[in-house]
Amino acid sequence: MRQIALIRCARIGPEEKRLRQQLARVFPTVAYVVDDMGNQHGSLPHDAVRLGTAFVAEAGLRIFPGVGWQCGDYAYYAARKALPDFDFAWMIEPDVGFTFPRLADFFDLFADQTADLLAPHFGPRGDWWYWFASMAPFVGADRVFGSAFPITRLSARAVDALLTRRAALLSRLAPDAPPRAIPNDEAFCASTLVNAGFSCADMAGLVPPATFHPDSFSTGMMVDPRELGHPLLADRVVHSVRPPASGRGRLRHLHQGAPDEWQAARRRMLVTLGPEAWQDWTAPD
Repeated sequence: MRQIALIRCARIGPEEKRLRQQLARVFPTVAYVVDDMGNQHGSLPHDAVRLGTAFVAEAGLRIFPGVGWQCGDYAYYAARKALPDFDFAWMIEPDVGFTFPRLADFFDLFADQTADLLAPHFGPRGDWWYWFASMAPFVGADRVFGSAFPITRLSARAVDALLTRRAALLSRLAPDAPPRAIPNDEAFCASTLVNAGFSCADMAGLVPPATFHPDSFSTGMMVDPRELGHPLLADRVVHSVRPPASGRGRLRHLHQGAPDEWQAARRRMLVTLGPEAWQDWTAPD
């Protein structure tokens, strides 16, 4: 089973390079997939795939405000063209952290898994979900699925099918459709693959319960990089790893939108770093 690792990113900075070093101990092929849909990058290193305007046009996709954040599946499509020789591709965002003493121990947990999609928190979604209304018109209100997308794995055949179906879906939308009317990666990939008969599984359900612990892994959760060595967070995948300077705004947003998660972050950080660190996180910018 040929597996590669992709780092989905908007730039290649210290966090991206650190993640690449980690993944290179596990995978023979590790590549950055760099969002260049704004034509902001010049030359890229040899181990980088450019997700640019030329590819988007050729693939029949669409650029709109926020597309790089909203449609992470585009990165899979660009990588599939540049690096076609794989059976499965992992895609990981730079703000994902791993606390395993040996990173291969995490990926080995999936050595026998052949699902076309592995993603944390995969499952059906109802009309309470933000992206539900964008996907329901295409699959039906009772057939909307979703997942988290900071770390995912797709089979090559799933990537091929998704590209065809993403282009077809976009062609059915008005040229001036607002971004919220366009299904994001979480909704599009999960719903499309389930309804097309592909095999999908919740990554978090295949590993020990603490691996994707809710107090250190969610779409909006904040984890300080200094916490990664604390025993409380041992053997976990965590997201989003950010220092206070770049994470305070998102923590405030978490407080407003998901106060239970904010309280979980507070309890965890008071144990791992202490009250002074928490005060730093909650200080005004």
